[in-house]
Amino acid sequence: MIIHYINRAVRETFKNPFYSLINIGGLALGLAAFLLIMTYLRFETSFDRFITDGDRIHRIEINYANPNGTNIKSSPGPVSAKPAFLAEFPDTIESSTRFFVNSDIEVRAGDRVFLDDIYVADGEFFDVFDLPFVIGDREKAFSTLDSVVLSETAAEKYFPGENPTGKRLNDYLVSGVFADLPAQSHLDAHLIAGVDHNTLSFFPNVADRWDLNFMYSYIKLKENVDPNTLISQFDRLIGKYMAADAANVGIDPHEWGELRLVPLNNIHFEETTLAPIKPHGSYEQNLAFLAISILVLAIAVINFVNLSTARATRRAKEVSVRKVLGASRRQLITQYMTEAIFLTSIAAFLSLVMLELATPWLQAVLNNGMPALDYTDTRNIVIFVALVIAIGKAAGLYPAFVLSSYRPSKNLSIGRAEDAASIKMRQFLVVVQFTASIILIISTIVVYQQTLFARSVDLGFEKTGVIALEGMSADDVAPLVSTLKAELLQNPETIAVSSSTYTPGDRSEGNLTVRQPGDPSGEQILLSWQNMGYDYYKTLSITPVAGRVFSRDFPGDETIPREEGSDFATGNVIINMAAVAHLGYESPDDAIGKQLLVGNNASTTIIGVIPDIRYRSIRMPIRPSIHLLDNGPQFSLLIKYEAENRNAYENFLKSVWASVYPDKILRMDYLDERIDSQYGSEDRWSYVLLSFSLLAIMISSLGLLGLAVLTVENRVKEIGIRKVFGARVGQIVKMFLWQFTKPVIAANFVAWPIAWVSMNDWLSGFAYRIDLMIWPFLAAASFALLLAWFTVGTQAYKVALLNPIYALRHE
Repeated sequence: MIIHYINRAVRETFKNPFYSLINIGGLALGLAAFLLIMTYLRFETSFDRFITDGDRIHRIEINYANPNGTNIKSSPGPVSAKPAFLAEFPDTIESSTRFFVNSDIEVRAGDRVFLDDIYVADGEFFDVFDLPFVIGDREKAFSTLDSVVLSETAAEKYFPGENPTGKRLNDYLVSGVFADLPAQSHLDAHLIAGVDHNTLSFFPNVADRWDLNFMYSYIKLKENVDPNTLISQFDRLIGKYMAADAANVGIDPHEWGELRLVPLNNIHFEETTLAPIKPHGSYEQNLAFLAISILVLAIAVINFVNLSTARATRRAKEVSVRKVLGASRRQLITQYMTEAIFLTSIAAFLSLVMLELATPWLQAVLNNGMPALDYTDTRNIVIFVALVIAIGKAAGLYPAFVLSSYRPSKNLSIGRAEDAASIKMRQFLVVVQFTASIILIISTIVVYQQTLFARSVDLGFEKTGVIALEGMSADDVAPLVSTLKAELLQNPETIAVSSSTYTPGDRSEGNLTVRQPGDPSGEQILLSWQNMGYDYYKTLSITPVAGRVFSRDFPGDETIPREEGSDFATGNVIINMAAVAHLGYESPDDAIGKQLLVGNNASTTIIGVIPDIRYRSIRMPIRPSIHLLDNGPQFSLLIKYEAENRNAYENFLKSVWASVYPDKILRMDYLDERIDSQYGSEDRWSYVLLSFSLLAIMISSLGLLGLAVLTVENRVKEIGIRKVFGARVGQIVKMFLWQFTKPVIAANFVAWPIAWVSMNDWLSGFAYRIDLMIWPFLAAASFALLLAWFTVGTQAYKVALLNPIYALRHE
């Protein structure tokens, strides 16, 4: 019997190729989009799940909070957090580790030089993260302090085709090779070097510091230990360990810092301000992706249901004849459900082909290492088959019951007019379909608007024509920085050269506490801090709002180091407009000449106020900031150039670099590209949203086209009679347009509030955002209406032009 049903399904499919193509094509597109997004969401939610006992591993983080409202979430915790936790919780912690990341370090393998990141970790790293070793013994990986272990990829890069153990990279001895970390890891380690973290001899005087946070600290709890038992003691720990450092700057330690314990499996979604190892994920964005996948699939399923029920009147006599010949309603339902599952199975097969074609596209857009769907995974196969059967049943259930309910006596005698219930159901489904499409169109417009706003917002400086060189403070680079500057300035196309601690677009930033003399409260105010050299403002084309910028004509501008106590003793400073308001000055001019006590009561004078500079994404507010002059080597060197031929100046820069540093790799970025990369997430989100919106519109158009053709064909005789009685072509077309206009208008009433709430919530994640206006909603409504009119109107117009005699003879 099943074979018979399948044969019937095949004949029915080829008997009506137009409707079958629309049904299968639309469902295949919707299912492929759903599977593609599900593959991405499974990737996003599987971060760090591969690590054994990951549910017992937590990272120690810190929030720096002040009474002035500043809140900075830092991924690295305090340097001394690990030994303190081991001392305070010996019975609850099984193992712990800490490491820091040296970025873009020159790594030499023989006569070859590479740039790579080195994880500098203590000997317990592999006790916490039990990464499998391909070569060597994990237990002896850091048996000596000059040991380094490599990933499989790094081993092949540095020592192709060789066993790397016993060979040297820089001053390190390779002791083993571990399996490559999967893309679903918040770590991105390829070289892990061992070091004695008990003394931290490489950084003098930091081993006991709680006010420094450049190291990532992890603890692995013993089995059945509730992390809340540690969290409940955090206030006591802050009072005990942070009191001394907090007293140095006059802050209550409980108002200064808040310790946090973040589960390993949550790190990927933990949004932090400072130094995340990898860009974090977003729960909100994943929920949006999930909603889009459901909407697109729902649109495709609705197409199937609509076309099936619309074709029901054309199969009324077939159903009646089969009932007269003895077919039961159960048999008819089984037959039509088999047809639905058969079509769904064909669509599912095509969707897998589409998925294979679309996966590389999404991987390239998201650039996050997302793997393709694994067809060898039994779970994936079971889920896919179950999904196909569920969609087939869901899509065929209503049409099957409608078709099987026809009464033979009525249909065979007078034919069958479509019942009101079917019409209302179809109109409801059209409303749902267009609601989803309109929501996606509005969302696409708003996201695109915000992306354009992010790129056009005033940064407070000129990003074009600026090159940033990194790693300039390294011991083997810093002594020749002045020579490099002099060589660059020999070129008339070089406008200015200056150094800085941080560069616009950096993910890290410095912080400094200041006090105002005479303030009886002695309140410590946290400001964003930047060290820079002469000509910094000229390099970035920044003009002061009040006062002046640092100048060689004023030797007192430069920070004078102290040997004891404070980071510096005296010097002049420059603040931004946000700091003017934050410090309570009436105006920029009022701030000029005012004193600030920095660090350990070092007295400084405000000599200038600059506009607010956006160093980071507009998701984050502009922080009150203070700038200090330190003409010594800084991490970055900024070069402002004026050259019509960008490539020519880059070649000049490379030649100068090679002459000054013949054995060093040039690390350079164009500042405009670095700034634009901050909005990569918004760009990708906008592009993906646009793509799926177009897909939803395409599927909706396919369904509407099929529905329009069926509707018009079912009313051919009516059209002929109307023409006989004098109806014009325009009147007939208008009649059909109005029939499909009503559900589109209803869809807008449903879609607008949903889109308004969801987009307003998304925009709330930006410190600086556009205002939601009415025109994106009107544009989406107009587009949906025009799409419906065009699709329906073209079909109605073709039938309305027919000679009435053909229409009256239509069967």
